[in-house]
Amino acid sequence: MFACVLSLAAASASAQGPFSGGASAKPQCDGLVGTWVSQSATIDLRKDGTTEVNGVAYRYAGDGKIITLVGIDGTYRYPYQLKGDILIVLINGVLQTFQCGAAGAAPSGGNMNGGNAGGITPQLLLSSAWCTFSYNKITGYSNSTRYVFSSNGTFSTGGRAEGSSSGYGGSMASQRNSQAAGVWKVANGVLYIGDSVPQPVETQLKRNNNGSVIVVADGVEYSQCR
Repeated sequence: MFACVLSLAAASASAQGPFSGGASAKPQCDGLVGTWVSQSATIDLRKDGTTEVNGVAYRYAGDGKIITLVGIDGTYRYPYQLKGDILIVLINGVLQTFQCGAAGAAPSGGNMNGGNAGGITPQLLLSSAWCTFSYNKITGYSNSTRYVFSSNGTFSTGGRAEGSSSGYGGSMASQRNSQAAGVWKVANGVLYIGDSVPQPVETQLKRNNNGSVIVVADGVEYSQCR
């Protein structure tokens, strides 16, 4: 459905908004509010919380992660990221990049990392499990997490936290295990992951002293493991 949303201004030259009548001045955007232009379409997100898709009215809302559209034909949710005058939306597995601006001001390209994609590929994530480990010298507690990505777009993760503490009653060891699962995808070098709706993850690739690939996701380093 959102593929139709993306054609709302391109498909209807008579739609009301800053671009009706061929306006050339660049409108200002306030959060999601404003006119957003891509290389093939325009979205007009009005201040009153409404938009229009080929003559059909929708109410929209954004919570910083998901744009929700509510209309007579249903409710639709799409992951997005807003960086200044760039709006990026994940639609049917494809990243759509929009820029706040006048008609013809479509962005020349872009991705979730401001033009420098994280370089993640599905083949890399599927090549092995990915693990992280941390140890707190002060408390003596350690944490480990292991991610396994599957080719069907799902992942599973397990974690373990363990350590020991001492007091008047003596020493006490503790251990806590956790498990979770969800869905994932890679688009334009960007990793999306979540329990039901994939969300973009800030990633970068680097290598350790042995030349092995390290994936840094949201500031946490993950290395290949079994």
